[in-house]
Amino acid sequence: MRKLATQGDVAINMERTHRFVAINQQAVSQKLLLSHSIASYITYVPMNIQAPVTPTPQKPYFAPIDGVRSLCVLLVVEHHLKTNGHPLAFPAFIDTALGVNIFFVISGFLITTLLLREERLKGKISFSAFYWRRAFRILPVYSVVLLMYVAVSQLPSQAMRWVQLKAGMPYFLLFMNEYAKEPNNGNVFTHTWSLGIEEKFYLLWPVLFFFVVKKMPTRAIMLVCLSILFAIPVLLHLEHHPNAYFGLLAGCIMAVLLHGDATAAGITQTLRRISSPVMLLFYLLCFYLQYLNSNMVILFSIGTALCLSYLIVKPTWLTTLLSLPLLVWLGKRSYSMYLVHVLCLNVFENIIHINSQWQAVLVLGASYALSAAVAAVLYVIVEEPARQLGKRFVEQKRMRATTLGVATG
Repeated sequence: MRKLATQGDVAINMERTHRFVAINQQAVSQKLLLSHSIASYITYVPMNIQAPVTPTPQKPYFAPIDGVRSLCVLLVVEHHLKTNGHPLAFPAFIDTALGVNIFFVISGFLITTLLLREERLKGKISFSAFYWRRAFRILPVYSVVLLMYVAVSQLPSQAMRWVQLKAGMPYFLLFMNEYAKEPNNGNVFTHTWSLGIEEKFYLLWPVLFFFVVKKMPTRAIMLVCLSILFAIPVLLHLEHHPNAYFGLLAGCIMAVLLHGDATAAGITQTLRRISSPVMLLFYLLCFYLQYLNSNMVILFSIGTALCLSYLIVKPTWLTTLLSLPLLVWLGKRSYSMYLVHVLCLNVFENIIHINSQWQAVLVLGASYALSAAVAAVLYVIVEEPARQLGKRFVEQKRMRATTLGVATG
């Protein structure tokens, strides 16, 4: 009997052991699956985003970021309304100049994500394809809008603006826009200063991160060092532009963290524990702290990166709100809106003499709507055709290279 009992105990213990091993294997598998699913999920986020929350390889799209872009343009329009001396349309603690900082974080995040995706899928980065895509995306509509400003400045009443625009033209043609804010250049087209910074980022970042530095641990160290390097001038109030580069790097760092197998699962699980109201209050706090102390713009950029990540990894009512068709539509045209909004703002400033806050709100809404209308036309006749042409051009270059490789092989 004792022998039979012992054999039974052994059988029970073996069964328990098998169950324990199976449970642990399942837990490990789920953790790995979560890590890889998040990495692949993030790597399908493109520059132009447009669909429900779940992207697929066939339709890689995430709508809320377009919704965020649409709100960023609204902030920027209000900022230029404020800098022209008109009453505020937003609460004072909302520094609407930060709309550009949000754009910087989005750019760093999405560009790094796309390049990491390409590296993971293909094993390397096609730098020529990247630069051609950027050129077709940015240059055509930029050139058309610059010509629009030139045309408007030829009106008899705009003689001084033409003088200012000519003084800044060398900067605008060479994408040194951030240096065109000298007093003799006035403020004509100088709102495009951010494009000069982004172009330098597009030019240098892929080579530095994906060619010069190959291993991920070294890349992480480089990111931290660069962030500190650009944070120091901001904290010491030495220079304005490092603030923009820090925003770009904040987006880059979050893209790397969400792409890594070792970090994606932990960050995702942490963010998913946070409720939407808490995250929204946190972001408003970032605005308020920056309002109290301009050095807090560093915290604001980090907070923006966290909030963007939150929108990606945790679908909530916030993602639903930011995915509304109108916001997504506006977000997809935000680049053209950003370029033309000063012209549109000047139209209504000349029509409506602003003496109160409600009139400022009226001018803000009308300028935003007109910017959207002009941008919609540019999107149809310039922006989207140029982007599609760029895609075809890159694909044709790839096919020719493949054909030549087969022929010579």
